[in-house]
Amino acid sequence: MHLVMPRVALVAALMGALAVLLSGCAGATEETAREVPVYLVPMGDVKRSTIAAAKLGVQRSDPTLIAQVPGMVRIPSDAFDGEQVVAERALAALSTFATESGLEPGATVIGLTPADMRIARRPEWRWAFSLREGSRAIVATGRFDDRRYGLPKNPTAFQRRVVTAVGRNVAFLTLGARQTDDPACINGPAPEGIDELDALGATVCE
Repeated sequence: MHLVMPRVALVAALMGALAVLLSGCAGATEETAREVPVYLVPMGDVKRSTIAAAKLGVQRSDPTLIAQVPGMVRIPSDAFDGEQVVAERALAALSTFATESGLEPGATVIGLTPADMRIARRPEWRWAFSLREGSRAIVATGRFDDRRYGLPKNPTAFQRRVVTAVGRNVAFLTLGARQTDDPACINGPAPEGIDELDALGATVCE
């Protein structure tokens, strides 16, 4: 004897099964695609090639991360000390932008400035490549140009340094890496000069 399910019950069963399937797919999609974004914020006249290199730095650190450029910030004039940006003041401007723009709380926000930079609370340092505080960082590319060291222009070296500097900040701020003593790691010793920056590897080490 064959049992025949009433049409209404059959439709209900099929709809229920479809709902479960869709909810499962949606959950999987949300779980795999829902990533805290890494925001890259040009601060001043930052070239497109620099932004592209910064995006590459994010993805090299973790291919699942998505770099977004939510807008541009003009560093206020009082954030400069002569030709140098004061890192703490630039970070304050970046934080204000992040709050006013409604960027996702806790997400990594990295400002990119073409200027040279110094850290006010470290007066013994004449300059700095970067400063991190909380979930935010400033990367200053003013010393990434080989011409600053009396060498010919080298765009490839410049872009590679952007990739490394941004990737290093992502390693610490987004991935929670700790600094190591291995210079082959992107989270290796803090670079004290351009040679040390160039020597850092691309791998995030534990």
